[in-house]
Amino acid sequence: MKILDASGAPLQIGAMYVCVTVQLDDQCKEYDRHDGLVRYVGGDQFVDADSLEDCVADYDKLVRQACRPLSRSVLIDLGVPAEAIDAEDEAEVERRAALDDARVAA
Repeated sequence: MKILDASGAPLQIGAMYVCVTVQLDDQCKEYDRHDGLVRYVGGDQFVDADSLEDCVADYDKLVRQACRPLSRSVLIDLGVPAEAIDAEDEAEVERRAALDDARVAA
């Protein structure tokens, strides 16, 4: 089962996400609390965005951050299998092609 971010998109290996937990205020209204920054390294594995050490991501939602994903070499150093990175790269190319086709058709 793929983990989805708050927008409904599958998580991208190497991308940075902010962990969001849903809290209740004094009037029992929900609000989002933005907690730690993590990077997704596949499966259900995350690393701290700063130290790149393994961590447990505690979240109700994950919000993608607008920054460059980790490089292939860093991901491999972190133990991410090359096959997982390659499969994701192919899926990203296909996704971009589909978006381009949709723009051309519109």
